[in-house]
Amino acid sequence: MELRHVRYFLAVASEMHFGRAAARLNIAQPALSIQIKALEEELGGALFDRTSRQVALSPMGQIFLPEAQKIMDQANQARDAARRAAKGELGSIRIGFVGNAFFSGLLSQDLRQFRAACPDVSIELCELPARKQADQIMHRTLDIGYVPDFNTPRHPDILCQPTGAWPFVVALSPDHALASQPAIRADALRDERFVIYALGEDDGDHLHHIAAILGYMPQHITHVANTLTVLTMASAGLGIAVVPETLSEIRIAGMCYVPLADARQTSQAAILSARHQVSPIVRRYLDIAAQAKGVK
Repeated sequence: MELRHVRYFLAVASEMHFGRAAARLNIAQPALSIQIKALEEELGGALFDRTSRQVALSPMGQIFLPEAQKIMDQANQARDAARRAAKGELGSIRIGFVGNAFFSGLLSQDLRQFRAACPDVSIELCELPARKQADQIMHRTLDIGYVPDFNTPRHPDILCQPTGAWPFVVALSPDHALASQPAIRADALRDERFVIYALGEDDGDHLHHIAAILGYMPQHITHVANTLTVLTMASAGLGIAVVPETLSEIRIAGMCYVPLADARQTSQAAILSARHQVSPIVRRYLDIAAQAKGVK
């Protein structure tokens, strides 16, 4: 029994007339009769009681009708699901991020836009260091990554798309001697203890980036595992932090944000993905993220 046999049976059952059913199916009536007969032979009995004046479902046909409709409904659902998957509207997507991407609002903005366009796609989120995100994208266990862009060389199979750039500010306690300054020069921070974001132990790129911003390598460093801890320690006077200006939107009691006057670089962010053979869902996500940022 093939799907076309089920479709032919349902057409005849709907019309109760072989001629009208054949016209509806756009096939010749003799061909339709032959296909129905082949189906009846396979099932072992007549599906229709035929007379010269009318066609009616047989007792076996009455039992077969709801089952045949279930088969056709399921086939239509499978077709529709496949078409939606091909358009990136169905399935799942795995997204990694570092804390700054979340607090800058980039990730939440893109997720809102994607959810509005593709409400039936399952989204998995995981906070991961930038290098681990790239490794997992290479091994196809992650689809999208939100990372700081340190302009470091990446594998040619990794696509890196810039998402924005912001100036840096210094996060520090309000009773710090520099908190009342309108701006802070990098040289004024040489003797300070820096609080550095380092999820896991993957902080090499970040540390060298801080050195590039300041023009020197900090001598006193505390490594912490997430952005909120960075800001909490800075507000408590346990160190200072050089962070993107976007993080100044996070209001922590007793926190001051002061512009870094002579930063040698800006804070840049990027979205990582595989360069080749990405799924329709990933392509759809990247398109939506690019449209939200005005990228063509």
